[in-house]
Amino acid sequence: MPAMALGAHETHGGPRDTILAVSSPAGCGAVCLIRLSGPRAIQSVAALAPEERERITAARGFTEVPISLCLKGGAVSARAGIYRAPRSYTREDMVELVVPGAPPLAALAARSLLALSGGAVRWAGPGELTQRAYLNGRMALEEAESVASLIAATSEAEAKAVGRSLRGELGARLRSSLSNVIECLALIEAGLDFPDEDLPETSSDALLARIRSVRSDLASLEASSALRAPDPGTARVVLWGLPNAGKSSLLNLVLGRRAAIASPAAGTTRDPVRGVTLHAGRRIEWIDLAGTLDPEGAALGGECPQEAPIWEVVRRLTRLEVESADLVLWVVDPTGGLGAALQGFQGLRAPRKRLVIQKSDLLLPEVLSRLPGPLRDAVRVSALERTGLDQLLEHVREALGGSSRADSRLALAPTFLLTARQEAHLELVDEALSRAEGALAAGSGHECAASDLRDAKQALEDLVGTSPREAVLDLVFSRFCIGK
Repeated sequence: MPAMALGAHETHGGPRDTILAVSSPAGCGAVCLIRLSGPRAIQSVAALAPEERERITAARGFTEVPISLCLKGGAVSARAGIYRAPRSYTREDMVELVVPGAPPLAALAARSLLALSGGAVRWAGPGELTQRAYLNGRMALEEAESVASLIAATSEAEAKAVGRSLRGELGARLRSSLSNVIECLALIEAGLDFPDEDLPETSSDALLARIRSVRSDLASLEASSALRAPDPGTARVVLWGLPNAGKSSLLNLVLGRRAAIASPAAGTTRDPVRGVTLHAGRRIEWIDLAGTLDPEGAALGGECPQEAPIWEVVRRLTRLEVESADLVLWVVDPTGGLGAALQGFQGLRAPRKRLVIQKSDLLLPEVLSRLPGPLRDAVRVSALERTGLDQLLEHVREALGGSSRADSRLALAPTFLLTARQEAHLELVDEALSRAEGALAAGSGHECAASDLRDAKQALEDLVGTSPREAVLDLVFSRFCIGK
């Protein structure tokens, strides 16, 4: 279940903790994988398998050891893959414990490891294993993002595009652009610091050529990339509306599980939350987006002033999802501002859009009779009482018709598969470079161009993870499930 990832230096207690996660999907299987990472990982497994303690603790490099776990109720055969730092996924001591695939048995083994550690081992957060791999230098930020994208890939084309990012090809191009921006900024600052020196490289024409070259390189990168590889068999339905309209509860109702965190506090959803259903033979991907106060400008509600930079990224993520959607369901809370909700729907620029009244159990008959025409005709659903779902699904089927926007997209597979966060940051970079280009072309002074180039540099650093802000890392690793 996607959740807001916590910074490695915050609630999780720091990267030197030992963490544990059940990494196999929910349900029964032949085996189940439990992962531990951190300074007490090996000792914790050894404590649960006293007969093999010496072999476990003496392991060097990678060693696979058949063990017998002493659990409440009897011994259980298992296998322990032991990785000594730095030769592991996280560059920490790691153990991959393979136990029989009965969920109660796996849960008992995990709880026993936690109990025997005396508080030295704790549950891992979403994406925390990959987050440690990034923080410990095992992989670059865009490679870490690609791990989540590879898990979510739904076609061979997507998997191949993600593979190029995992091999570092995307990062190499982004870091080249960052290097060029830094060089351009250094030249401008040199000209400002030494105005009496005649430096040809700091002339407006020379700087403009450099900036335009970087913009051209990034435009070429975007042209050969995609948010998702075209999938004609899947329709994308976005749930959007004012903050706290009940979108996350509606997503949970549609999927039949708790995929999104539903809270009365506005601004709970930041990163898009997704799920897939099959209805009448049609595969539908549902996307729950952050609430908005201005659909035309995609201004988000519930943001805090100190979080302004990250909310700018979230605003762009939201707009990109809406632009690529096959259908936008504008979700309305009947107890909130109906006038503002209707105005928001009318200002929404989307080829296919429909109104949905959530929390219909709170809609009083006298209020229903006074609703404006478009709201009277809206589909009414109650996630609390679990009513109206069949009507909503039929409404969606009719609105989608027989095609999706993927049918008309390029049939060519993309070179790279970008996350929405990456594409949003690329937009921020291009806007900053465009401002710098405009300032130089208009003769507004190198000081203005230098400020814009610093913005472009920060956005690129957030993108590639050179010196990302904590909120950016939270946004990246919130896409992961537990145990990855």
